[in-house]
Amino acid sequence: MYAKVVGAFNDTAKKILGKVKGKPAKEWLTDTTWKLVEERRNLKPKRRENAESRRHYNFLCREIKRQSQLDKDSYLRSLCEQVEKAHMQKKSKEIYDGVRRITGKRAR
Repeated sequence: MYAKVVGAFNDTAKKILGKVKGKPAKEWLTDTTWKLVEERRNLKPKRRENAESRRHYNFLCREIKRQSQLDKDSYLRSLCEQVEKAHMQKKSKEIYDGVRRITGKRAR
C-alpha cells in the first residue's frame, strides 16, 4: 500500500514539475571548453582500461582547467571594458551592474 502511494506521488510530481535541473552553466565557458568537457565525460568510464586512455583523460583534465581559466580571464576583461565604457558615458546603473557581475556580490 505504501509503495503504491509513494509511486503515485512520484509519478505525478515528475509529470507536473518535470525533471530537476542542476546548477546553471558558467556563462564564461566557451564552446571549445564544453566540447573538451563532453569528450572527458565520454572517456571517464574507459580511463582504467589502459595507460593510453588514462594519459588522455589526464591531459583533458589539465586542458579543461587551462582553457576554462583563459575563458574566465577573457570574460572578466570584457566585463571590465564594459564598465569602463559605461564610466566614460556616465551610466551609473551599468557601472554598478558590471561591478556586481565581476565581484559576484549582490546588494543586501
